[in-house]
Amino acid sequence: MNISIDIALPNDAKEIIAFTKIIGAETDNLTFDGRGINSTVEASAQYIKAIQESPNCVFLVAKDENKIIGTASYNTFSGERKCHRGEFAISVQKKY
Repeated sequence: MNISIDIALPNDAKEIIAFTKIIGAETDNLTFDGRGINSTVEASAQYIKAIQESPNCVFLVAKDENKIIGTASYNTFSGERKCHRGEFAISVQKKY
Protein backbone atom coordinates (compact mmCIF):
# COMPACT_ATOMS: atom_id res chain seq x y z
CA MET A 1 0.00 0.00 0.00
CA ASN A 2 1.12 3.50 -0.85
CA ILE A 3 -1.48 5.76 0.77
CA SER A 4 -1.45 9.53 0.37
CA ILE A 5 -3.82 12.21 1.60
CA ASP A 6 -4.49 15.10 -0.74
CA ILE A 7 -6.84 18.06 -1.08
CA ALA A 8 -9.83 17.00 -3.19
CA LEU A 9 -9.84 18.61 -6.61
CA PRO A 10 -12.78 19.19 -8.96
CA ASN A 11 -11.37 16.57 -11.35
CA ASP A 12 -11.72 13.99 -8.51
CA ALA A 13 -15.53 14.33 -8.66
CA LYS A 14 -16.23 11.29 -10.84
CA GLU A 15 -14.07 9.01 -8.72
CA ILE A 16 -15.55 10.40 -5.48
CA ILE A 17 -19.05 9.58 -6.74
CA ALA A 18 -17.89 6.02 -7.55
CA PHE A 19 -16.29 5.79 -4.09
CA THR A 20 -19.62 6.70 -2.44
CA LYS A 21 -21.25 3.74 -4.16
CA ILE A 22 -18.63 1.41 -2.71
CA ILE A 23 -18.84 2.68 0.86
CA GLY A 24 -22.61 3.11 0.68
CA ALA A 25 -22.90 -0.61 -0.01
CA GLU A 26 -20.54 -1.50 2.86
CA THR A 27 -22.53 0.02 5.75
CA ASP A 28 -25.93 1.20 6.91
CA ASN A 29 -24.37 4.07 8.87
CA LEU A 30 -24.35 6.65 6.07
CA THR A 31 -27.05 8.89 4.65
CA PHE A 32 -26.79 7.04 1.31
CA ASP A 33 -26.68 3.42 0.20
CA GLY A 34 -24.96 1.49 -2.60
CA ARG A 35 -26.41 3.90 -5.14
CA GLY A 36 -24.02 6.52 -3.75
CA ILE A 37 -24.72 10.21 -3.48
CA ASN A 38 -27.39 11.76 -5.66
CA SER A 39 -25.16 14.15 -7.59
CA THR A 40 -23.80 14.65 -11.06
CA VAL A 41 -20.08 14.89 -11.80
CA GLU A 42 -20.57 18.55 -12.70
CA ALA A 43 -22.42 19.38 -9.46
CA SER A 44 -19.86 17.50 -7.38
CA ALA A 45 -16.99 19.32 -9.11
CA GLN A 46 -18.69 22.66 -8.37
CA TYR A 47 -19.15 21.62 -4.72
CA ILE A 48 -15.45 20.70 -4.43
CA LYS A 49 -14.49 24.03 -6.00
CA ALA A 50 -16.68 25.89 -3.50
CA ILE A 51 -15.02 24.02 -0.63
CA GLN A 52 -11.59 24.97 -2.02
CA GLU A 53 -12.61 28.63 -2.10
CA SER A 54 -13.92 28.60 1.47
CA PRO A 55 -11.49 29.74 4.17
CA ASN A 56 -13.22 27.56 6.79
CA CYS A 57 -13.78 24.25 4.97
CA VAL A 58 -11.62 21.42 3.69
CA PHE A 59 -12.24 18.26 1.66
CA LEU A 60 -9.52 15.60 1.61
CA VAL A 61 -9.15 12.34 -0.29
CA ALA A 62 -7.08 9.35 0.77
CA LYS A 63 -5.59 7.49 -2.17
CA ASP A 64 -3.87 4.14 -2.50
CA GLU A 65 -1.84 4.21 -5.71
CA ASN A 66 -4.04 7.06 -7.02
CA LYS A 67 -7.33 5.22 -6.27
CA ILE A 68 -9.62 7.01 -3.80
CA ILE A 69 -10.10 4.80 -0.73
CA GLY A 70 -11.28 7.43 1.76
CA THR A 71 -12.54 10.96 2.22
CA ALA A 72 -12.58 13.44 5.07
CA SER A 73 -14.22 16.83 5.20
CA TYR A 74 -14.86 19.69 7.56
CA ASN A 75 -17.62 22.16 6.75
CA THR A 76 -18.67 25.16 8.81
CA PHE A 77 -22.22 26.38 9.17
CA SER A 78 -23.16 29.63 7.48
CA GLY A 79 -24.50 32.66 9.26
CA GLU A 80 -22.93 34.97 11.77
CA ARG A 81 -24.29 33.18 14.84
CA LYS A 82 -23.36 29.68 13.65
CA CYS A 83 -20.08 30.15 11.76
CA HIS A 84 -18.06 28.97 14.77
CA ARG A 85 -19.66 25.51 14.44
CA GLY A 86 -18.97 22.83 11.87
CA GLU A 87 -19.30 19.19 10.88
CA PHE A 88 -16.54 16.67 10.36
CA ALA A 89 -17.11 13.58 8.19
CA ILE A 90 -14.82 10.70 7.39
CA SER A 91 -15.32 7.58 5.27
CA VAL A 92 -12.87 4.78 4.51
CA GLN A 93 -13.35 1.59 2.53
CA LYS A 94 -13.69 -1.40 4.86
CA LYS A 95 -10.66 -3.23 3.50
CA TYR A 96 -8.45 -0.35 4.67
